[in-house]
Amino acid sequence: MNNSTQLTLEILKLIASFLTPVIILIFGIVINRKLENAKSILSKEKDWQTWWADKLLNVCHNYNSSITDIVVYLSQAIRISEEQLSGWENELHEKEIKLREALRRLEYLDWEIKNYTQFSHKHGYKVLDKAKQLFSLIGNLQKNKQGNLEDIRKLQFQFNKAVRLAHAEILELPSR
Repeated sequence: MNNSTQLTLEILKLIASFLTPVIILIFGIVINRKLENAKSILSKEKDWQTWWADKLLNVCHNYNSSITDIVVYLSQAIRISEEQLSGWENELHEKEIKLREALRRLEYLDWEIKNYTQFSHKHGYKVLDKAKQLFSLIGNLQKNKQGNLEDIRKLQFQFNKAVRLAHAEILELPSR
């Protein structure tokens, strides 16, 4: 080989030795940006899931609280009207007002549950079904002023179990 060919080869080797780290650096930057972008998208999706799952949990907790309020106010109202102690009419009127407020809150929460279970395709219908059954039992209890409170308690447990499954599904967690 002549000197000019050898010189050209040496120059090409030198250029290649400089370009290789530069190309690796560029690929590294591109890959890093893509990973960061994917991580950001995943984080936003997780935030969305957490927000909806927390909302479902909060609404269902309030639903349970409203059912408890209704059962307690109704049983207190029945006891007040049976005992008829001094000032019982005013006390009964106050309990009836609280009972109506709790029933209205339950109606509102029933609507809200439907909004939040829509993101639980596998278990959301179970929550809605148990909520519907609870709503019916509470309606019958309020209408007839009697009913099996243990049935309501058992159904609340089933409702809570369904909520747990729906909550886990929204968060994409394994359900147990």
